[in-house]
Amino acid sequence: MYVNTSSRIEGPADLRGKRIGVSDYVMTAALWLRVTLKELYGIEAWDNIWYNCRTKELSHSAALGLHLAGHRVGNGVTHHWLTPDQTMDVMLDRGELDAIFPPKWRKASPQEIPP
Repeated sequence: MYVNTSSRIEGPADLRGKRIGVSDYVMTAALWLRVTLKELYGIEAWDNIWYNCRTKELSHSAALGLHLAGHRVGNGVTHHWLTPDQTMDVMLDRGELDAIFPPKWRKASPQEIPP
């Protein structure tokens, strides 16, 4: 997980009430994140604002119909779709997201590794 340092997140318990980007809300890794937050830190899914970082056209969520009128993530969960011109890493840098949980991240180049 990556966090915006301005978001005052020092550990998982600080994720309550934050804007979290996941690749796809219904993917297994995002489910595990939500379960971990609930079981270990008492943070329910509806305590956060979730951003689906795959567009509707490429999303498993859309395949399940979550983008259709009258169908959405339930139990009071706030869920947003990114547009094709948005990316979660740029949104994190700008402070538009507080944390992101990507499925994998590129390896740092030798120039990016601090001495």
